[in-house]
Amino acid sequence: QKTAYEILTCDWSSDVCSSDLDAQVSQGELAAADSTMRRFEDAFTPDNPWVLLAEAGLDAARGDYSRAEELFARIGEVQRTSLTMRGLSVAGLASLAQMSGRIGLAEERFREAMAISEQQGDPGGYLENASEVAWQHLIFRNRPAAAREVVENALQRFPLDAIEPSDRPYSALAYLFAAAGRLDAAKALMSEYIREVDETVRRGDLVLDFAVGRIALAEGRGDDAVAAYRGWQERFPGVSSRLRIPWPRPSTCSGKRT
Repeated sequence: QKTAYEILTCDWSSDVCSSDLDAQVSQGELAAADSTMRRFEDAFTPDNPWVLLAEAGLDAARGDYSRAEELFARIGEVQRTSLTMRGLSVAGLASLAQMSGRIGLAEERFREAMAISEQQGDPGGYLENASEVAWQHLIFRNRPAAAREVVENALQRFPLDAIEPSDRPYSALAYLFAAAGRLDAAKALMSEYIREVDETVRRGDLVLDFAVGRIALAEGRGDDAVAAYRGWQERFPGVSSRLRIPWPRPSTCSGKRT
C-alpha cells in the first residue's frame, strides 16, 4: 500500500517519494517530518500546491492552526480550477473550523467538500465528508437521528458496493452508527471491513480503534472499549482524535512534477 506521502507525490520521479511523512506525523516524530519536508521543498518549487498541502498538514500537526488555515485557504485560491486541490483545501478548512469550535462553519465546509467529491467522481471522499457532517449533529448538537439520516442518505447516493474496497470508509461509518444507536449496522460494517480489506491496509486506519471501542462501549464491554482507545493512543501518538489532515486519495491524484 502506498503511504499518504507517496500518494501525495503520485509517481513523480524523485527519491522523496519513498519518504514516510504521514507515518512520521502520526507517530509524533515531528523532527523527522521536518527533515522530510525540507527534502520535499528541495525537490519541488515553493509554490507547488502539493508542497503547500504538506506544509499545511505539518502546521496542523504541530498545533499551529492559524498558519495551517492560511495555507489551506491559499491552496483553494490559487488552485480554483483543480477540483482535487479545492476539495483538499475545503476539507482542511472544515477540520480546522471544527477544532476551533466554529461548528456551523465546519458543517458548511464539509458539505462543500461533499459537493466537490461528487463532482470529482470520488464517492469514498463523499462518504467521508458526509460522516463528518453527521458528527456535527451527533456530538455537538446531540441529534443522533439527524446524524443517521445524513449518513443513510449518503449511502443511498453512493452504496459501498459501488466503491473500491480500499476507498470505503468502513471504520468511520461503523464508529458513527455505533455512537448513533445503530449497533447492528456498525457491527455489519466492521465484519465486511475485515472480510473485504487486507489487514495491512487496516493497520494504518486512524479510525479503526475508535470504531472497535465504540462498538464495545455500546455492548457494555467497558474494559474492551478502554483497551481499544488506549491502543489508538499507542499506535498514533502524534494524531489528534478530531483533526483530519486531508491527504489526497489515490483515485483523485493526478498531479505532475513542476
